[in-house]
Amino acid sequence: AYPDDAYQFMLTLSDDDKYRLWTPLKDISPTLVEATLLHEDRHFYHHFAVNPLALLRGLYVTYLSGARRVGGSTITMQVARLHYRIPSRTLRGKLVQILRAVELELRYPKDELLEAYFNLVPFGKNIEGVGAASLIYFGKPVRKLQLYEALTLAVIPQSPLRRAESDGELAGQALLRARSALFAKWVARHPTAGRDEALMRLPVTLRATGQLPFRAPHVVDSLLHAEARSSPAIPGKGARELVTTLDLTLQQLVERHLKGYVARNRRVGIENAVAVLVDTRDVSVRAVVGSADFFSDAIDGQVNGALARRSPGSTLKPFIYALGIDQ
Repeated sequence: AYPDDAYQFMLTLSDDDKYRLWTPLKDISPTLVEATLLHEDRHFYHHFAVNPLALLRGLYVTYLSGARRVGGSTITMQVARLHYRIPSRTLRGKLVQILRAVELELRYPKDELLEAYFNLVPFGKNIEGVGAASLIYFGKPVRKLQLYEALTLAVIPQSPLRRAESDGELAGQALLRARSALFAKWVARHPTAGRDEALMRLPVTLRATGQLPFRAPHVVDSLLHAEARSSPAIPGKGARELVTTLDLTLQQLVERHLKGYVARNRRVGIENAVAVLVDTRDVSVRAVVGSADFFSDAIDGQVNGALARRSPGSTLKPFIYALGIDQ
């Protein structure tokens, strides 16, 4: 869960246990777009699917020089590999990848292919796409990335397993070396960026998925179940974006007060409680706490008490009195 201007994002796992957040190209930081093109495919807007020079260089380095493997893939070729799940490490696989890339270039404009790349490319662990990577690693929407953050994300997809590794929260040397190399290219194109050199030497902090905020679990579970019933998600694609009236600030406040209430009254036998906060101005639900402790087995904390049927008891009294007075 992350605040962003008037909206607050809540990110959940997809059906295949991936973090994804589809992000339109217009909402991606222009700095990240330029850095990615500079790092991955600087001639993207000038070639048709394949960059012959890069491909020949990749073939020479990989199969003739004996150096480390170099793919020579364009961004369109990478989209083809990711979308069609092509094993491109063999010559036959590379040929299929090229043919699929040509097919994609014939069907879609360059901007749509670039948008697809940003949303399909892996960023280490179980994170796919720049939208989710930006929220998880840096805690901000991708359009708000600063230069050092954009350069960091731009280099991870080339080797996500090595470059997304971290010691605690600090990024490893593989990521720092790759980012430094990209920064040198960036300064050659943008000389005034040289003043950020000291900032680029600072350690990179990448938040682990295990450290993500955990907010409103009962609401999220209810929404996901309702969404699955109304329109089942396509495997591997995740659910669509849902918009709610929930206010995460109020949600945290209600959670804190409810836990305090249970703690103060435990001596009289109260072990659990439920709270629903409704805005009387528009009858919108602003917060829901389905139990005092979501992770407590003793109180069946994962059961959403807000949806449980119960005797109304004294809840009806004010309405009955109001009706009597009115009559």
